[in-house]
Amino acid sequence: MRWVVGFLILAVINVQWTVLAQGNASQCTSIVEIADMNEPGERLYFGGRVLDYQRQALSEAAVVAYHTDATGVYNLPNAGTRVPRLRAVAITDEAGMFCFSSILPIA
Repeated sequence: MRWVVGFLILAVINVQWTVLAQGNASQCTSIVEIADMNEPGERLYFGGRVLDYQRQALSEAAVVAYHTDATGVYNLPNAGTRVPRLRAVAITDEAGMFCFSSILPIA
């Protein structure tokens, strides 16, 4: 049953996303940080809107983002987990918007 529910949710959601200029992140109500400023790599700001099947904004939707670091690695070999080190979850606002701050991934 869980798979069917997940499939239906994916079928009715449309995500529009874009890369944001650092100064253009003002359209975001909040920015979720995937990689802090100490993480090596070029800074990247990206976000978007989640819409339902009627193209209406979907608020309080969870958007999960993860990626490699600047060397192309998800985790160090001795990490003991398959969960990516650089990951975060953003919750969409009333307009369906979400924004992340991170580094440009390699791979």
